[in-house]
Amino acid sequence: MIKHYLILLLHFLSFAIYADEDPCLFRTYCEDRRSGGRAGSQSIPSQAAVASLNPSELSNVKGFGLETIYQSGNPLLFNIASGTGKVGALISPNLEGSFFGNRQVEIDTYYLERYVSKEQYRTKKLSGGIGAKIFANKNFGLSFGLAAKRNPDIRVINFGGGISARLWLISLGAFVYHDDVRFNLGSFLSPYTNQPYSEYYGASTYIEKFLVKTFTFGTKISKLSLDVGMVKTKYSFYPNETKIYIYSFSYPIKKLLVNFAKRIEYSDNLSVINDELVIQRKKENYYLGLQYGLTKNIVLGFNYNYFLLKELSTTLIYYF
Repeated sequence: MIKHYLILLLHFLSFAIYADEDPCLFRTYCEDRRSGGRAGSQSIPSQAAVASLNPSELSNVKGFGLETIYQSGNPLLFNIASGTGKVGALISPNLEGSFFGNRQVEIDTYYLERYVSKEQYRTKKLSGGIGAKIFANKNFGLSFGLAAKRNPDIRVINFGGGISARLWLISLGAFVYHDDVRFNLGSFLSPYTNQPYSEYYGASTYIEKFLVKTFTFGTKISKLSLDVGMVKTKYSFYPNETKIYIYSFSYPIKKLLVNFAKRIEYSDNLSVINDELVIQRKKENYYLGLQYGLTKNIVLGFNYNYFLLKELSTTLIYYF
């Protein structure tokens, strides 16, 4: 089934190579089309991050492009997106544990180790999404999207559906999807009970399936784009619901696009302060991104804290 699913997505991506070239594919802003190819989430720095919040926004993708993200000491990540301006698709690694992604269940001791060593949250999941416009005119638009994630550790495909609406300068969206997680408990202790996880769960491996809900709001004032996103997840592993609020802004200065975002997270995951684990339910993080159009088809970007490690990373976006 997964083989057929990937073939279908790749087939869709391939036919859109022949669509009209669109230099706004991944960028939020460019001189020849200020909508940046999106009805909403215009201040989010990459199309993959936008799709993780709501796949219906893929309906605005036009053209074919490849985006790569590189952080020293970590594998190179890539996203492929393609569309006709009415129907679009994307394939990418999962963005869990990143600034614009969901916070996953994770052993806190392991989190401390990878945070200190600037190691990204590792997942084998592959995500795909398709978005299509139902209706669109100058002042109103309605789109829907479908998403799928596969975790090879569990060998199950999880699906989700999203919808977004645009009314003049305001856009609203909602996205609900199923997800899962699996990892070894080892001999790690719970920071709240000091009891071994394996003893509490009666197993050496932890598996959980859960439901994720996201809601988005966006608008644009002259060249300034503003977006708000909320991600809600109730894990069985944690006693309280995880809630994430993302406030994102972008502004173009000639060929340069400046992105700034604030993330407020309420979760039972521990925080790292001065290289030590600390119980802190409310966590605040900031993101800064710069994207510069080197040519009509190439965009170079620099990011701070994209992977929530207070790290530096670079992006290279190429339009075919």
